[in-house]
Amino acid sequence: MSTKKYTATIILSTFLLLACCASITSARTIEDCFEEFCASRPVFLQLEQACKRRNYGDCFRLSHHPQGTKFGDDQPWYEVKEQLKYDMTKASTKQVLSSFSKSATFDYSDMDQPGEESYAFEFEMENSESFSTERTSTTSRSVTASISAEGPFASGSLSATLGQETSNGESFSSQTSKNTKLVKTGTMTVQPNTCVRYCARQVIKQTEVPYNIVSTVSGNYTTGKFALQCCYLRPGGHRHCGPGAGWHKMFTVADVAASGICPLFKASGASATKQTKGVYKAGFGTQILVRPTSNCNKDQQCFQ
Repeated sequence: MSTKKYTATIILSTFLLLACCASITSARTIEDCFEEFCASRPVFLQLEQACKRRNYGDCFRLSHHPQGTKFGDDQPWYEVKEQLKYDMTKASTKQVLSSFSKSATFDYSDMDQPGEESYAFEFEMENSESFSTERTSTTSRSVTASISAEGPFASGSLSATLGQETSNGESFSSQTSKNTKLVKTGTMTVQPNTCVRYCARQVIKQTEVPYNIVSTVSGNYTTGKFALQCCYLRPGGHRHCGPGAGWHKMFTVADVAASGICPLFKASGASATKQTKGVYKAGFGTQILVRPTSNCNKDQQCFQ
């Protein structure tokens, strides 16, 4: 059977900001983090010093000039990639009996000779898989990402493909199921003056595997390092930042994460990552269990 897939719609610079000096907030998106980072005191001080080194006046009056996150070709200087990683060390599996049962009764109470009988139990074997993810924040409001992930087991997955498009930050849960027929047959000799009832229930293998969705934000401007440009303007100076205009500096996503402004994002190389937890659950009908009983009361449960 084919493996189920799930689709969902997801070098530090020379300067490192200290977390102790940053204003820690609960910014939701990476764009919020960029804006708060550029407006922070440590960035202002660095550009103020650059202004003073060039002997300009009124450097203390530099003010942050928001530019958004698109420059030049009107495209973001960063990208978002998402990957689903299972924690197999915390996987759990158990075998349970389904609540539904079938039975066949052979009553030879009034017979004085043994007889040959047979049974055939047909079940719709229940098979289901689901992903359930709870996002506490949106990764990006400007850049989409995608996840293509297989179920955690190489065998036993449903022969079905699950597809769903979501925007970053949306909590999502998705489930697919497929029933397959399975027949269990058998023959037996029923002794005279007896009553035999054969009971059947299907065995379900239930599995849970926790996972993390790792969102990685990386800069892709020119050298592939930088993701944003912080711009400050001086009274009487230029009205925008650009080559030879304004006071500005390029930063990586890791610079923003290292500042501590957005605690959900952690610096990783020149990038930043954020993790979101989820749980994969599956239930596969594995076999039909048949047991004989001398209790021929059809109103009584077959077996526990």
